[in-house]
Amino acid sequence: MITGHALERLDAVGWTDAQTLLLTLQSAHDPDAELEHLLNFLEANTDLAELAGSDPDLGKAFVTVFAASRAIPTLLSAHPAWLASFRDDPVEAPEAPDKRALRRFVQGRLVRTAVRDLLGLADMPTVGR
Repeated sequence: MITGHALERLDAVGWTDAQTLLLTLQSAHDPDAELEHLLNFLEANTDLAELAGSDPDLGKAFVTVFAASRAIPTLLSAHPAWLASFRDDPVEAPEAPDKRALRRFVQGRLVRTAVRDLLGLADMPTVGR
């Protein structure tokens, strides 16, 4: 599934853990198509690719979210640091935020919740809250 050309492309965007990527994608309906889509996305979003590719836990989190959602990777492309948010305690909402700050807060919490849910780090009541 991961060809030499795909490994070169992963290396070019800073992805160091092809094994985790392979294991995560093997359960996809069409692993080869998902890999190609993922590679195209990572090549277009190199900051996110370097972050996710440099840490096996972040890589697994990103590939899991990527396989389950199209919206969340798009949010992550604008805010790569949000990928690591599943490790942190939830941040409190900003006091008297403007609409943009509130939107960023809600989107960041959505990413954190989705990653924790997809990785099995949060139970259903916690995800629902």
